[in-house]
Amino acid sequence: MPGQACSASSFTSPQRGEGALRACGSLAYLCITFILIISPPPASAHEGHDSGPSPAAAQAAEAPSISGRTGRFEIVARQVGDELVVAVDGSDTNAPVAGALVSVQRDGKTALLRQTGPGTYAGKISLLGAPGAHELAIVAATEGREDRLTGALVTGATAGGAPAPHRHPDGAVFLAKPSQHLLEIRTAVARTGEAAPSREVAGRVIADPNAFGRVQALRDGRIEAPASGFPHLGQSVTQGEVLAVLIPTLSSFEEASLRERLAQVERDMAALVPRADAVGQVNPTMPMSDAAAGVLQELQIQSQGLRRQYELLKAALDQRIDVKAPLAGVIASASVSVGQVVAARDLLFEVINRSQALVEGFSFEPAPADEIAEASGATEDGRALKLAYLGRGRVLQQQAVPLLFRVTDGAATLDIGTPVRILVRVARRERGVALPRAAVQRGFGNLAVVWEHTAPETFVPHIVTTVPLDAGRVMATSGLADGMRIVTTGAQFINQVR
Repeated sequence: MPGQACSASSFTSPQRGEGALRACGSLAYLCITFILIISPPPASAHEGHDSGPSPAAAQAAEAPSISGRTGRFEIVARQVGDELVVAVDGSDTNAPVAGALVSVQRDGKTALLRQTGPGTYAGKISLLGAPGAHELAIVAATEGREDRLTGALVTGATAGGAPAPHRHPDGAVFLAKPSQHLLEIRTAVARTGEAAPSREVAGRVIADPNAFGRVQALRDGRIEAPASGFPHLGQSVTQGEVLAVLIPTLSSFEEASLRERLAQVERDMAALVPRADAVGQVNPTMPMSDAAAGVLQELQIQSQGLRRQYELLKAALDQRIDVKAPLAGVIASASVSVGQVVAARDLLFEVINRSQALVEGFSFEPAPADEIAEASGATEDGRALKLAYLGRGRVLQQQAVPLLFRVTDGAATLDIGTPVRILVRVARRERGVALPRAAVQRGFGNLAVVWEHTAPETFVPHIVTTVPLDAGRVMATSGLADGMRIVTTGAQFINQVR
């Protein structure tokens, strides 16, 4: 079953190593769901009885282990089966410490443990001697420095095993180190600072008029494909490239009128021939008179005019108009097919330069529109955008102030019409602790909650008040203090433990 594939045994083989951890990490959500399903729920409180933890939870909490913090590390040691398993994580970040020299000292004897996974070290429990209580010292050494943790551990044939995740009556959550490694729980030390808060504005991606073009039919007509065929959606085109051919259609009256005029021109051209021949018949021994030369020149001019009219009339009857791309970009939409009959102003293609895009927002507070210092955005699927404020409109739209921003980074990944959460930062500054948005979860009563890592395997919730900073960060203005180790990655999994 999936729970077995992601169990602690995945980290007991040196050959699997970090690859096994990454493979299991991809199933983090499924694994925590499975863990929560098999974990026994706390007993319900009845009148006249204490609402303390259930016997199963109490037994899990009392599982023998050595747990504590040193200057650089968090260390947890417990018996798992017939092995002593030691987890070593960074004290501030909670990241597994790989490549350390981890040993167990007892009664002046030292046993070196082998690394079975990132931050996990193991050795046979028989190295400690007969089952019973043992005073141990766990030593972890990296970069020429040693950190030591001492404590008592009770070993036995049936002792040990990592307790299942569970929540205590006071709201604190127990999460064993193997589960923390599996779910990639990471922390950061809280530091109070100053930053300009942001206000959220709803917006959407719109086309830059200088980077977006519409190709419309100039006249009523029939569509034909060019020699290279119609371009498809997403195809790159150059400015002036022929996208289609429009053959204008004429009404019966227009076509009859053009053909009548064409016939008249042909008759007039034919009538000029005998006149030109008559004028040109002169005595070869006698020079042409000035009058004859003038008449001949006039006939030549008339002939040229008639020839030009003939060409124009023929072109009007057999006209073909090339439909060209107005700018370089990619085809955003296409509504053509061979033989399609279109009317004037019908939309045939849309071409967009994806390196440029604008975001239009609407603020119901007039103050931010005049005090915007910086702006950022985020799409519904979590893509962060860098925005540059361009200006505001002076005509309200449904009582909202229109704001315009240019996407300075990430425009190529956007589609026109994509909803965007715009965060505009004003000049006013506030004090608090900056956190990733993922660190803030929703607890009881839909209150904002941040999890503090108070002990190697214990997490405590804190209700906080937050203001947005940008697309990826918020500031906790109350509820936290400097020095707290706050969960920044994986808080959603801790929040699910019951």
